[in-house]
Amino acid sequence: MSDTTAMSAVQANQYDLLLESINQSLLHGREQIASAVSQTILRTYWEIGRNIVEFEQQGQAKADYGSELLKQLSRDLTARHGTGFSKSNVFSMRRIYLLYPKFQTLSGILTWSHYVELLKLDDPLERSFYEHACVQEHWGVRELRRQMNSMLFQRRKHRDRFCVFSPLHRRRRYHDLFRLRSDDGPRRFRHPGGPPPR
Repeated sequence: MSDTTAMSAVQANQYDLLLESINQSLLHGREQIASAVSQTILRTYWEIGRNIVEFEQQGQAKADYGSELLKQLSRDLTARHGTGFSKSNVFSMRRIYLLYPKFQTLSGILTWSHYVELLKLDDPLERSFYEHACVQEHWGVRELRRQMNSMLFQRRKHRDRFCVFSPLHRRRRYHDLFRLRSDDGPRRFRHPGGPPPR
């Protein structure tokens, strides 16, 4: 092998390393962009919900007026800003503020689509269970829906014979519910910017 061939092999190897480094930088940057966009959407929708609730409380809005308010907002926001403001989505914006009055209590990992699914749950313990499971197990929205439809929370609750004798017992049972076993379903999603799957 001549010196030129050996030099070409070294340069090719260095080029491959350079290319891989650039690829990793691009992937990392895209993950950060996706995460930042997701958090901005979540914060914006939470603030819209806060504005709606504050408007309702200031005007002492009645339930039927509130429903009309959401319909009107949906129509006007869609006319001004395009899609994303259906009545159900505007309702979810209002509901996320009511259930999470402090923005900091929302997960920095979950997306608006995750929360739209979680907002369908009335039981705070069940909602919290699925929220923590999404974060811990890196579930995407499809996996969250699948687990909710398979009634994972109810199965875990039944399996653990969930009971409420004392506050300490409730707290222990609450934390036990979050210890997911491997037979509860696979981890199928790694959220951009999240920790690697175990």
